[in-house]
Amino acid sequence: MTRVDTRGHAAVLAVAIAMAVAGCGTPGTGANGPGSTASAANPTDAATFPTTVDGLTVMSVSELLAARKAGSASGGPYALRGYWSTPMMGHSCPAPNPDGGPLGDLEMYCQDGLFGITELDELAVQVRRSANELRVLPPEGPFIVPFLDQALYQRLLMEPVGAQLHAPVPIVVTGHFDDPRAAACRPEARQGCLDRFVLDRVVDFDPGSVPDPTATPVPSRFPFDSPPPAPFVPARCSASGIGAAGPFSFVGWMPGEQIPGSMGVDYSGVTLFVAITRDAVPLGEWSDTSPRWRPMGRMICVGREGETDAVQFDSVRGSTYRQFEDGSTAPPLP
Repeated sequence: MTRVDTRGHAAVLAVAIAMAVAGCGTPGTGANGPGSTASAANPTDAATFPTTVDGLTVMSVSELLAARKAGSASGGPYALRGYWSTPMMGHSCPAPNPDGGPLGDLEMYCQDGLFGITELDELAVQVRRSANELRVLPPEGPFIVPFLDQALYQRLLMEPVGAQLHAPVPIVVTGHFDDPRAAACRPEARQGCLDRFVLDRVVDFDPGSVPDPTATPVPSRFPFDSPPPAPFVPARCSASGIGAAGPFSFVGWMPGEQIPGSMGVDYSGVTLFVAITRDAVPLGEWSDTSPRWRPMGRMICVGREGETDAVQFDSVRGSTYRQFEDGSTAPPLP
């Protein structure tokens, strides 16, 4: 598969953790897979995709979703093409079962909608900011949120390029619906689990086919001769037991393009006041699930000139993990 367009760079993402938690949703659908044979290519948007894989027609996201809705896509396998957006960060959400009962793996109640395969060449999470509002929106075109096992999740997890997240990467996968694990989902979530597209293998996935973002210079601590007053004091990075008041590896004004955030807003073209913790600190509350855990990572606090005490929270990409009550740790959830 080749990328035929050199569309610019990945957006610089830096969204408040609170917005990420607010993104917890209901089950969607998903995809997976390793290498195989392919036939003649067919252009879709900016990439060239195979038309068949191992005798399976390679479908677009809308074609696969339409077939599932029409009842003509049960079980599998099915081949899917599109653009992969990497998971951005692990975080916790209130469990949707107040009684504390078990949740099925395919419910993905805390990660649904934060990553996936889009039909168009766009990120799975779209962020819009106005003067007084920050909104996290779905992509413009159809998208699907697959279930991935840990090995596939690690394979598809993309590190940032400099301070910027990777652009969407063309991908071809195979997967199936009606996975037996849907039986473990809560009754009200079971149909969503049956409709979850579970990845079997990645056929084609090459982040190197996407141009890297343009390199940016190392930021100076204060890019102004006479910097304006700081909009917040670093102690504001601690609230309700989340975060910490230091120590910090950076406190000062930074070009938005260079904020090493894990998900969020396109701050390009704006210089912001930034405080980045030197060490990992709590990024959220303890989970309601057993064993209890909380997200940890190096916190980034972001403020704008003239917006006194208005702080947005983010975390340094690649620094997040789960911490359990007994002190043990684990990677962030996919």
